[in-house]
Amino acid sequence: MKLQIVPLLILSLAVCAGCTAPGTAPAAAAPDLTGNWTGSPQGYSEGTGYFGSNNTLALQVTGQQGRIFSGTLSIVEANGSISTRHIAGAISRDGKGFTLVQSDTGYDLGTVISENEIELVYVTDQDPATVAIDSFVRNS
Repeated sequence: MKLQIVPLLILSLAVCAGCTAPGTAPAAAAPDLTGNWTGSPQGYSEGTGYFGSNNTLALQVTGQQGRIFSGTLSIVEANGSISTRHIAGAISRDGKGFTLVQSDTGYDLGTVISENEIELVYVTDQDPATVAIDSFVRNS
């Protein structure tokens, strides 16, 4: 009889341990990033050095399905020229961080600061290697 109780006790402990083990938490609701955002960069570019907010940035998120989004990023240079890049991004499970790729240039690691404010940290190892912090607010 004692031999039958031991395996039953071990099985019960294993089941209980499985019940108390941490599980995968469900993903947070993805924030809605669609809309028009304006911002300015601050960064460093190899060969030219540090730069401030002489440029204006316009981020337009035109589509979003769950945690995936797409759109364009336009950079208005100090001389008035505009370069536009297609972007695509993915929002993290916690709904606070995201990663964005810019066509033919580099990547951004993003943070949702509030419903109407985001920050991007841009990196590229293309010539010239550049890093920038881009702060954006949603246009109302």
